[in-house]
Amino acid sequence: DISKSNIVDNLKPISYTLLLSHLELAELSGISKGSIIKIESGKKGYTIDTLIIFIDKIGFTLPEITSEKTKIPEYDQLKNKITQYYNSKGNKVPEELFPNLEHKVKKLVLTRLIPDGYLRKPKTLSEILAYFKDEFGFTLKSTSLSNTLIRLSEEGIVQINKTDSTGFRYSSKKLKK
Repeated sequence: DISKSNIVDNLKPISYTLLLSHLELAELSGISKGSIIKIESGKKGYTIDTLIIFIDKIGFTLPEITSEKTKIPEYDQLKNKITQYYNSKGNKVPEELFPNLEHKVKKLVLTRLIPDGYLRKPKTLSEILAYFKDEFGFTLKSTSLSNTLIRLSEEGIVQINKTDSTGFRYSSKKLKK
């Protein structure tokens, strides 16, 4: 018997960690967005074959996804696990699973740090790097994060403030109403 609650408990952290939307998961797996939503929410309306196709595309097996003992690793370990899974099958990892780092960092800032209010108050680069590691399991080089924040500043999304002794502080821009 397959536990839907274990499926939900295991799949949500995978898509969250990989920063994949329902639409991106659908495009990657060839399964409809509606089916992805049903699978991730534990609702009825999908077949076991659909589930197997979906989990295979994200590098997991049915026993792993249905087990309450499965621990979803942080990003770097998850990336390694998925890469090993694809390699063991003689397949190349789809690029959509791991887009370039700058895209991933930008997406995290736009979908998590700003909406969650983390950048409401100015933060140093070190503070943001630690947050990425603690919250998302991402170990970033300071230059990767700094370059992304500079680009977001150029787009008017992030504000960069020079301080006397600690260098720069980054915050979300206050949007005009």
